[in-house]
Amino acid sequence: MKKYLLIAIAFFSAAIVFSQNDSLILNNGDVIIGEIKNMERGVVTIETDYSDDDFKIEWDGIKEMHTITSFLINTSDGDRFNGVIESLGDKMVLITLDDGGTKEMAFLDIVYLKSVDDGFWNKMDAFIDVGFDMMKENNQMTFSTRSGIEYMAPVWSLGLTYNTNFTQRDDVADPSKRTDGGLAGKYFLPKSFYIPVSVTYLKSSELSLNSRWTPSAGVGYYIFRTNHL
Repeated sequence: MKKYLLIAIAFFSAAIVFSQNDSLILNNGDVIIGEIKNMERGVVTIETDYSDDDFKIEWDGIKEMHTITSFLINTSDGDRFNGVIESLGDKMVLITLDDGGTKEMAFLDIVYLKSVDDGFWNKMDAFIDVGFDMMKENNQMTFSTRSGIEYMAPVWSLGLTYNTNFTQRDDVADPSKRTDGGLAGKYFLPKSFYIPVSVTYLKSSELSLNSRWTPSAGVGYYIFRTNHL
């Protein structure tokens, strides 16, 4: 009786773990449980509790995929939508969309994944880098910053960047100062078309530029959309 009780506890514990995490079943039978971050260029990144480093797994090496995470999903025919993925077998998946609808498709038709949570702020990515360098020659000192923020929705994206560079050295009277940045967006149309729009800004003492703004716009088309491009 005790033996069967332990088996039942183990079974239900495993079921709870699977239900609260994303899971991947590989072609060799291995199971990885954690939180899938993204899939880009045919490689899945998944974060687990039992490893300090994220796992990187080839997309075509996955047999089944079961997620509770909602993803921004791109397909080989140019469709973009948010949803949760559940394998059906035979390399087919059922995607439950955020609006309650469903889509069934071949596993390998998915070319890009990015985890997204509910709420405006959870759909944002941001970064900031700060650097400082010193060189003995001419007592050169350089201080630089890089920063950016991006919001990605199913049919559009918008990003902002801001960078600075300040360099001072003994053999030059005035320090070199540079500031640049930009605002860039994309609107994704059906069937792999998209409209890119951007405005860039540059201010540089070295180039004697006090302020230069450069707008641009166009129409783009993804010629190839696969797991490796």
